Amino acid sequence: MPGDGGTDDFCWDALEPRVLHPVRVEIIEALRWIGLPLSATDLLWVFEGQQTELRLEYHLRLLSELDVVKKEAGGMTPPLMGQRPYRLVEGPDL
Repeated sequence: MPGDGGTDDFCWDALEPRVLHPVRVEIIEALRWIGLPLSATDLLWVFEGQQTELRLEYHLRLLSELDVVKKEAGGMTPPLMGQRPYRLVEGPDL
C-alpha cells in the first residue's frame, strides 16, 4: 500500500537500470512516503527548495515516460500554470 513505508510491494530491481538518478529516486521515495499525488510544486516544498521546480517537473515527465508515475487530479496544492500532480503507478513490475 502506498504511503505505508514498506518495501515489500515495490520492486526496485525492475526499476534500477531505467531510473538510477538521485533526483528520480528522491521523487519516488517522496511519493511512496507521503502516499498522495504530488506536483513539482509540492515536491519543491518536500525537498525544502533543494531542487528547482523545473528540474523536478523534468524528472517527473521522464518517470511518466517510463510508466513509473502517472498524472492525476488532486494533490497537496492547487495546480499552477497547468501543473498536475503525479502518483506512482502500481503494477506487477513495480
